[in-house]
Amino acid sequence: MMWILILFCACDKSSDEPIGLSEELHRINIDLGTTIPVHTFDVISPIRYHRLDTSHLLNSTSTSRILRSFNQFAFLQNAPGSSDFVLFDSLGRFIHAVDGLHGGPKNFAHACDVAAIFDKNRYDILVRNPTRIVSVSSDGSKMKEKVLPFSETYFDFYYNDGEYLFFSDNILTLGEPNLRLTDDQFQLISYFDPIDPIQVQTNTMNRDKLNYDSENDQYLYKPSLIYDSIYTIKQGSYQPFGVVEKTSAFSQKELRQIEQSGAPFLKYKELYKKYADQFPIMNLYVSGDYLIIPYGSSYLVIYDLDKQKTVTFKITSDEMKIYNMQKNSGHFFITRSAFQILENAQKVHQQYDQYPNKVVQYLDYAKDVDANDNLVIIDFEWERDFIDSYFK
Repeated sequence: MMWILILFCACDKSSDEPIGLSEELHRINIDLGTTIPVHTFDVISPIRYHRLDTSHLLNSTSTSRILRSFNQFAFLQNAPGSSDFVLFDSLGRFIHAVDGLHGGPKNFAHACDVAAIFDKNRYDILVRNPTRIVSVSSDGSKMKEKVLPFSETYFDFYYNDGEYLFFSDNILTLGEPNLRLTDDQFQLISYFDPIDPIQVQTNTMNRDKLNYDSENDQYLYKPSLIYDSIYTIKQGSYQPFGVVEKTSAFSQKELRQIEQSGAPFLKYKELYKKYADQFPIMNLYVSGDYLIIPYGSSYLVIYDLDKQKTVTFKITSDEMKIYNMQKNSGHFFITRSAFQILENAQKVHQQYDQYPNKVVQYLDYAKDVDANDNLVIIDFEWERDFIDSYFK
């Protein structure tokens, strides 16, 4: 991961003032000087360990998306030398793998993302060079391919209620829209977020995130890793949601210096040293009244949407970090390699006196694991009583 990933700013790209100054918008304050140390088991409760069979081995570093759809696990893998779409059933049994790299003239060597199309019982894979959709049925058979009626490159996309939302991740040129909303025939409904000079200068900062909030049927969106303004996209409307306010961040003056620099990456490097303890926000998740933000590799930020209060936990345990958590189809989960499960078993065992049930569950699973087994999916729930106690 490039060093420039840790740059950020709490500001609105369209104004010299942060969008969070309005009282009705959310202000999520992250202060690493007031963190609360916790063990992972304080804030989550693992409820299920899914073992995937070894018919098709997966690599977590090349897995770009995991879906929990059609009572299946679906993995899109894309890395140099591989481009696969792999299906397992709910018990972890292998169903099918589509080899997108060696699939002949209709391969998808440049797969970017995948979405479940529930009303059509299929998966759509977003592919570039050229920009197109490769459709695969829920049983893994390849169905069709459609070249899209636009040539712009998009890296993320979602499908919901007959509409596709495409996200370019700031890779397009100045003034072009980061977000394209279309109908199910890929005809334009609306554009959002024209790319500004700062976003152009940071298009290698992969990847700014667009997250679907299924509980409120909306998308949560950050325009760039160096901007900490948050927007919502709902029913074709693009609206400010709030702003993350960090204890230190780029000033407007520093942003202008970056934008106007003839060598912007060198200017990043110069200014970056002031903010070494700060991190970009990669994902935003909603669970009930809480907005949940993994922050760096050691912090968990939770914001109460009703009380408009922020609590920042510092995760002191390293045997089950949750910074790479995911949410799909209502499931919160993390992935671990079989080797990691075994490697951390002794550390988990040391927590027995404080978390006996969770430790026994972990060790019961680990005793049957081989280091060469496939990826492990761990579903978890939030320890609401523990978290709620900090918002009273």
